[in-house]
Amino acid sequence: MEKHQTLLSLLTKDVDYEVRDLVSRRVSYFHSNFMYLLHEKKDEHILFLIKQGWDLQMINIVSVLSAFYQIVLGPLVSSTHSDSKVGLGYKVPISYGTLLKFNTERNVQIQEAHEAFTRILESKEISFWWIQAASANDLVYRMQKDIKEKEFGLYE
Repeated sequence: MEKHQTLLSLLTKDVDYEVRDLVSRRVSYFHSNFMYLLHEKKDEHILFLIKQGWDLQMINIVSVLSAFYQIVLGPLVSSTHSDSKVGLGYKVPISYGTLLKFNTERNVQIQEAHEAFTRILESKEISFWWIQAASANDLVYRMQKDIKEKEFGLYE
């Protein structure tokens, strides 16, 4: 099993099948696009990344992190932000059935998970901006742009 597949399995092992499938399909879609950019299009941005020491496996790992964040963690983090004047979800807990509860305890746990995820990204020098990419093209573009700016102090 490739490293990005192992990471995908670890991140999604405890999520519902439908969500796990959605994350997996997004990762597969990104991987197919990376292959197209590299082998068919010979995209200058992905070729630059490879010349800088990024292999396809490393780029796929970033896509796994991106898919997990956008589909699983990001929406949970968003649900912890209350714009309510009465404190719904914080001061006033919300229950949806027996499994889903929006309360201070849940919000703190999600915020801690988000902070841990962000620390992991920072420790591996993966920009949060990369994780928010909407497509494989966007991800490759953002990665090479940041690397050019950081290493060369320029961008074309």
